[in-house]
Amino acid sequence: MTEPARYDRDCAKISDGSRIVDLQFEGAAIDPAQEFLIASNNYRATGGHFAGTGGDHVVIESPDENRQVVGNYIQANSPVTPTADNNWSFAPILGYSSDLEIVFRVPNTDRAKNFVADAVAGAGGSFMATLLDDSGNEAIYELNLQP
Repeated sequence: MTEPARYDRDCAKISDGSRIVDLQFEGAAIDPAQEFLIASNNYRATGGHFAGTGGDHVVIESPDENRQVVGNYIQANSPVTPTADNNWSFAPILGYSSDLEIVFRVPNTDRAKNFVADAVAGAGGSFMATLLDDSGNEAIYELNLQP
């Protein structure tokens, strides 16, 4: 089964669920007392509806939207050549029934299809994606998270 949410919509703790496991920074386990500066959009940062958010937690407030900052960076540093370093993965979902369908969509291009095929091959069988439809501009895959 998946882990329950730790906080409700009002940021009240409702369980000890842990959806992120083995979190590391620079190759070492995170110390719960460590502090990090997190970039977020304004409604998440100031809304107070997520743990650790609200006006008291905002360090820098920018007039620019996240997508504009990222776009400006790409424009100023082009070409940007991101690479996948396999630094995260999905955990299997134990005990789910076959009616749970987890899908993702990618552009219907050879490059995207090759990327998915390489991800499946590089995961040693722990990641399985089945092509459901590639008749339009998007290719739709089903992600199998059964162990």
